[in-house]
Amino acid sequence: MKVAVYVGPHQPFSIEERPTPVPREDELLIKVGRCGICGTDLSTYTGAAGMEMGLVYGHEFAGEVVGVGSAVSEIAVGQRVTAQCVTACGHCEACRRGHLVFCPDWRPHASGGFGQFMTLPAREAYVLPPALTLEDGALVEPLAVGRHGVRLSGLRAPSRVLIVGAGAIGLSVAFWARRQGAQRIAVLATSERRKSLAYEMGASDFLLASADVLPSIEACLGGAPDLVFECAGFPGAMMQAMEHVAAKGTIVGLGYGLHAEEITTATPLFKEIRVQFSMTYDREDYEEVIATLAAGHLEPRCLVTDTIALEGLTEAIESLLEGGPQCKVMVDPWASGPGSSP
Repeated sequence: MKVAVYVGPHQPFSIEERPTPVPREDELLIKVGRCGICGTDLSTYTGAAGMEMGLVYGHEFAGEVVGVGSAVSEIAVGQRVTAQCVTACGHCEACRRGHLVFCPDWRPHASGGFGQFMTLPAREAYVLPPALTLEDGALVEPLAVGRHGVRLSGLRAPSRVLIVGAGAIGLSVAFWARRQGAQRIAVLATSERRKSLAYEMGASDFLLASADVLPSIEACLGGAPDLVFECAGFPGAMMQAMEHVAAKGTIVGLGYGLHAEEITTATPLFKEIRVQFSMTYDREDYEEVIATLAAGHLEPRCLVTDTIALEGLTEAIESLLEGGPQCKVMVDPWASGPGSSP
């Protein structure tokens, strides 16, 4: 099978042929149809995430079952599936809740979605309804991240919502905040390149970040935001969220930052702010995302701006790191050539 191998920081992915994996008795063999590029993949490429070299990554995937182990009976060849970003033991309390990243034995998939085939335990697969495409299936993972953050926030319909960051996660939060009943949802970003996507995903307002943006936020929302979702992860983002949120408000941290963050503790203290971090998702989030898409709420399809071959992975990641116009770039491991298509 053809795969894209991570070989080191800022090094082009190595496009290689590797043996197609053989499923164990409790596993599925998946023919990968689509795999999204995530912010974690960008941090892997730069070396900031400290990921192991020589492996095939990619965790926002969906594909068709083309083989099953001898003990698998609940999923059949021909069904389309997706799964969470990691695999785990299947026996601990975290696994029973379906929150796999909290399993003490969690680990990356043996071979990820940046390859043509992969295996995963049948117990971890989520079957996609017939109405959904493989592209929809590859959107489930980032949408579940946004859904989990909104679920933890305690959002109520009258809440005034500010989202810091207009990447796929921030826009996913806008989608779920709107579905939870919020009417005033402002997205704060550093450029206008995803402005139209923010409105399609449910935002009522879109603002450009500046030192004096708070009056504009309050004007859009009718007051200071009750909820601030920090979805950017840049240095200073959490402090910025604390400055913007209303007294007794809540901040939900979803941004993936790998830096030290300086906080002036008087700000959250005087406001009596609640800070809640959100780590990936659990089974309930995945099931709700799939059910929502299957019910015809397909606005998130707008997030997909490019589809590329494995050979285009390095170029696509470098473009995203440079602030290119793309939002969610999908990899089709079966496409040929480095080009992309909308």
